Amino acid sequence: MLLLLSFWMVTGLRAEDPTATYYRLKNSSVCLNVRKPPPYKHGEWKFNTIIITVDTEINPMYKDRVVYSAGNLSLCINNVADTDTGIYEVSYSRNFASVSEKHEVIVQDVVPRPVIIMSKLGSNQSAGLCSITVNCSIQDYWLWSICDEDGCRRSQKSFSEVNITIFTENRAVVCRGNNHVSTNKASENLTLCFIKSDSEHKDSSQPLAVIVRVTAVCVFLCGCFVFVAKSHCSKDRVSNQTQTAADLFIHSQPTEKQPQHEVSASSLSLSYENEDVIQSYEEFHC
Repeated sequence: MLLLLSFWMVTGLRAEDPTATYYRLKNSSVCLNVRKPPPYKHGEWKFNTIIITVDTEINPMYKDRVVYSAGNLSLCINNVADTDTGIYEVSYSRNFASVSEKHEVIVQDVVPRPVIIMSKLGSNQSAGLCSITVNCSIQDYWLWSICDEDGCRRSQKSFSEVNITIFTENRAVVCRGNNHVSTNKASENLTLCFIKSDSEHKDSSQPLAVIVRVTAVCVFLCGCFVFVAKSHCSKDRVSNQTQTAADLFIHSQPTEKQPQHEVSASSLSLSYENEDVIQSYEEFHC
């Protein structure tokens, strides 16, 4: 019994409580409060091996950033930075017992906006099935998953400075990053699965448009060729008929030695012959 009492008296001289943890955003403030009720005597705060306060005295290094209350031993630090992350220890005497408490301060930045990269893994639109791979990255941390309209696989992972979660919401893939002081997210529509892209529409409609244009040009050129050919044939026909009529008129004039009735007979014969020649010429050329 005496041994147990002696052991309790020795260990009770310096009792320690579990470490309290505080997460704070960079450039904000944190206040560390002693968890046991007063009275307190001989209070002292230190960070690692650096003493911040002793009783009512404040270290000049912290004087512009620290607000200290000697009555309840509360310590407030303003404009915390990454270098303020660590263990703060307060020690004091209470009811003639030495007491120590540890407070851990973790300073974190705002989570930046996630970056999402998606690519189609496979789809069967007739069956309403589609899968895509999603890569979500936040600074040097990344998480990939396979998603469809119903959800994502391997959709959450915790890292030392940030937690990343991937999920689907209203036909969109959402990538969310968070730490203890902030949250940020980004989203992309599942257009790869449920809507054809503009490039696919253009690619599919291009061949039909080309065929229609080529056909229209061909029809136009053929029409022009037929029109020009008919015009040329009509001009040749009129010219030939005019020339033939002139020749007939010249040959039909009576000579001094040729009687009038012989001239008329020969003219009629030439007329029939030239008409046959003209018809043959037109059939050949037009």
